[in-house]
Amino acid sequence: MKTDDFRTLLESFNNIEEAGDERVVDPNVEYSEEGSSKIKTAKGEFSKVTAMVKGTTSEKLTKLSKRYLILDRAAKEFGKRRDDVKEGEIRPIFDLLFAAEDAALTRAIETVSLTIQMGKDVEESTSEKEVFATEKFMVDLMKLLDKDLIPVVEKLREKHTKLDKSTKAGKIGAIAAPKLKKESIRESIIREGMMETLKEYMSRLQAWVEASLRDFDKGFENIETQYNGRRPKF
Repeated sequence: MKTDDFRTLLESFNNIEEAGDERVVDPNVEYSEEGSSKIKTAKGEFSKVTAMVKGTTSEKLTKLSKRYLILDRAAKEFGKRRDDVKEGEIRPIFDLLFAAEDAALTRAIETVSLTIQMGKDVEESTSEKEVFATEKFMVDLMKLLDKDLIPVVEKLREKHTKLDKSTKAGKIGAIAAPKLKKESIRESIIREGMMETLKEYMSRLQAWVEASLRDFDKGFENIETQYNGRRPKF
């Protein structure tokens, strides 16, 4: 989101009466609370609060959400194209240049203009760890003991039990991707003429990637035909 877009969104709240850190008081904003179940909701044990917004703020949020979804879709497509280039075109060059035993090492290819590195291969491994079910063991043990020995065992248990305290760092709640209620993101993009823009970006990205790969290193152009059991000469 651009700074100007965010500032515009904040300005849309100018007609709302603020009360410090409290929820806003405005006829176009209604709050509702709910728990994880109907029973908890009835008990007042809430886990979610929803602000139902109407008016100009609702319109601005809808537009910003659609813009976010368009960019999110484009980012995923860019990521897919990137992975296709990395796995479909760059990885085969590594497979061709290095022997199977090199997989245990970090592999790197250097050219005049850049360096590409590939990490070590990690084979699947299985490990076993003994897990002692202390609580279940104590329950079964108590069943076998005489009544006179139970208090003694309980004291020993308390003696050798300690309370471990851990602190988990706090964090601000993450914003999930918006969900359009009335129309799919594809319909929205098509209607607003954004699909052509997205295709144009994809085309430009593909052209840039292909041009970059052509300039990657002239020595790789005929590597498969020149590789006859020897490492290629550059």
